[in-house]
Amino acid sequence: MLHKILYDPECPLCVRFASAIRGLDHKNQFQLVNLLDHYQTDSSIPVENLRDQLHVIADNGDILVGEKAFDFIMGQIPAAKPLNTLINKTSTGTLFSSSLNRLKRWTKSRYSLNTSCWLCHH
Repeated sequence: MLHKILYDPECPLCVRFASAIRGLDHKNQFQLVNLLDHYQTDSSIPVENLRDQLHVIADNGDILVGEKAFDFIMGQIPAAKPLNTLINKTSTGTLFSSSLNRLKRWTKSRYSLNTSCWLCHH
């Protein structure tokens, strides 16, 4: 059984994140699942929560949310480990660090679809 990453295919940033995971997941450990398709078969997690935060359903059934989901993905994909280390160890206050922190914040707790996506307006 594969770990499932629930994502929104209507959100450009979600699609980019999903694409990056596809490209880095050489062991095919993750299945990317449309969050609305998942909700139609299992409504135990409110759709608003699915839209607001990154969710991973591990192969053992554990549900990981936000930072735990992000850290789980980074830990499972060896090619992503240098990125995770870079994100976690950069000092604050620099433009580079600020951009990485924005990426990490988004992947941990993505923007609600009720608000505009910052990517769409930049």
